[in-house]
Amino acid sequence: MELSLLEKFVLLAQHPTKRRFLTSEIQLHNGLIGALLMDLSLHGNLMIIRDELVVKKGNGIEHPMAAEVAAEIVKSPKNRKLSYWINHLVKKAPHYKRFVINQLAEKGILQVENKRFLGIFRYQKSKLINSDVRKRLVASARHQILYPDRDNINEETVMTGLIAASKLHHAITRGTAEKLMIQSKLKDILKHSPLGGKIHQSINQVQSAMLFSIVSSSAAGTTTTS
Repeated sequence: MELSLLEKFVLLAQHPTKRRFLTSEIQLHNGLIGALLMDLSLHGNLMIIRDELVVKKGNGIEHPMAAEVAAEIVKSPKNRKLSYWINHLVKKAPHYKRFVINQLAEKGILQVENKRFLGIFRYQKSKLINSDVRKRLVASARHQILYPDRDNINEETVMTGLIAASKLHHAITRGTAEKLMIQSKLKDILKHSPLGGKIHQSINQVQSAMLFSIVSSSAAGTTTTS
């Protein structure tokens, strides 16, 4: 079953048995935006020029949410830094999350329950109904973290960065000893990007800047709401 990077991130963040996510809303929303931007970068649609995020013209964008984000960046009157775009786009993260959850429901992976708060405000609760798909994602993420391939760049290597920045390590660990080991490896991912190779420098640059921005934005949001 084909899943986008955004769908994989949401599925990993989904609790395996309960109707909730395994990370805070702030970290989930920032991670969603990071996944969207990295999806664009992986497909050659996004790069950083002089510390500013630029959409590369000429490449088609298949994912509708990624296309929406790219259009938002293009219509800006001036080029802006990645940190600006994460802070700006995170306001739309609930909309992106609903879209992805509904996509996963259409694929028979999640069950969606539409609710209302005080009979007015709409919100969704999602529950995993196809555990096999998520188990395969968890196994792939664990393998990439424990045995990283530093010479190749793909969705799996990018996903480890998203897991680290969104503090999703507890979604893939087994037992206290392994949890500590994986936490250590994820800290190393945040400190030293594992994405090497001259041909991937632009993606590596976006990845490194994106992880820093997600961590900074999540920390700022947590401080503000506490």
